[in-house]
Amino acid sequence: MTLKKGKAYDNGSAITHVHAFLETVNDAQEAADARFYFRGDGDSLVPHVGKKWCYGDRGPIALDSDDEWQLLHRFRRFANPDVSADAASWETLFLARHHELPTRLLDWSTNPLVALYFALGIRPDSREPELPTKRETETQRTNQYVWAIELRSAEERADIDVLAPDSDPLAKEIGNIPLVRANRSRDQMAQGDAIKIIFPTYNSARITAQRGVFTWQSDPTTPLQSYAEKQPLKDFPDNNLDIARVWRWPIANDIKTRTEVMQEVNRAGIDARAISPDLDGICRSLLNAVLLFSKLERPA
Repeated sequence: MTLKKGKAYDNGSAITHVHAFLETVNDAQEAADARFYFRGDGDSLVPHVGKKWCYGDRGPIALDSDDEWQLLHRFRRFANPDVSADAASWETLFLARHHELPTRLLDWSTNPLVALYFALGIRPDSREPELPTKRETETQRTNQYVWAIELRSAEERADIDVLAPDSDPLAKEIGNIPLVRANRSRDQMAQGDAIKIIFPTYNSARITAQRGVFTWQSDPTTPLQSYAEKQPLKDFPDNNLDIARVWRWPIANDIKTRTEVMQEVNRAGIDARAISPDLDGICRSLLNAVLLFSKLERPA
């Protein structure tokens, strides 16, 4: 099984208005006749554990699957009794990712406006903004996107059984990971590479609010979108691939347009409180609303 070949990822001009963006998304989904999931991200869809990390004068530091297991094991110890007793359980993986621990999961939403909210990258800041130089303005390029993954049909997919006791998300021999189909028949993945859609156990109000799902990769160092380029890295066994195509819509460069789009997104009900339904989200949404909609004095 290989991903469908298509044009380059960029689908039209940069996003400047919410309604036009939603129309474009609807047209794409109708043409594909498939379900989409959405994510706001930069140029490359690399799971967080596969990225290079820097800290102070340390870095770049590459994490690997052993580091991922160690992080999850320690997370499970400190987070107990909020997570499973098994560091290699899907439950632990879901909760750790939503609290920003690096894992091989990527977060996706059924709601394109949630992805757009994150892609806009606008956060409150108490520092005086630094204006770019003319040269920086001229050479600036769009590097934030709303990404979408087009799913294979339900009849083609077999879901990972995240509740099975022998289902290990960090297994190096992935051929033993159990699968279950809609008709209750069971199967297992084949050895090789895999990209699977994961429907989480909803152990976090934030996951529920964001209507979240995850992608899981057997190789967390490979950018997900690279599998959809003209020369896929490799073919996938049929049970190991849940994605048919990757889409991408660019975000406008200039901060004025991004701010106006964020106002539209907030008016549509997508703000920090909706995405993070806790006290932190409430506080962020209150500050964001004041900063986003107040008439600020500007120098002449």
